[in-house]
Amino acid sequence: MTRLYSDRGFAARNWASTAILIVAMLWGILEIVRAKMGVSDESGYFFGAGFLAAAAYGGYRLLADARDTIFRLEADFDSGQSVVTLWRPWGLQRLAAPLDALTGWRMYIAIKTRQHRTYLLRVDHPANPGRPLHIELRPAVTPLDGLRQVAPEAIADFEMNTGSRKAA
Repeated sequence: MTRLYSDRGFAARNWASTAILIVAMLWGILEIVRAKMGVSDESGYFFGAGFLAAAAYGGYRLLADARDTIFRLEADFDSGQSVVTLWRPWGLQRLAAPLDALTGWRMYIAIKTRQHRTYLLRVDHPANPGRPLHIELRPAVTPLDGLRQVAPEAIADFEMNTGSRKAA
């Protein structure tokens, strides 16, 4: 298998965020237990509930934002097989499929504010029907050579939109 794309920092950031959320959840439980035992006053219930609510919301946002993001893309051009790796809090999920089953490669621009744009390379995967998987493309950071082999039109569109390559 040839690795076409990998973002090790993505998994590290998400696992660090998961650890922080676990600590916040444990702190919330500790605050509630301390208030129940009488070590602290009744405000411990509110602090504990606040920490638990914040950890629950943070966990929801983390899972929702990272759910369909490709962490690693590998392909074997000789056999025509591909493996897509997705981050999950409990480990990495690997989705195998024939390379030609990955369809609909397209560049998508998510506009968050007037000045902030996120460039995504989207692909439809047969193991994830109804929701496209995506790779975040960062200008001048994301290596494009491997991705260009499977999605040349989408990468050319990305380069044209970001000005990293002149249109021919």
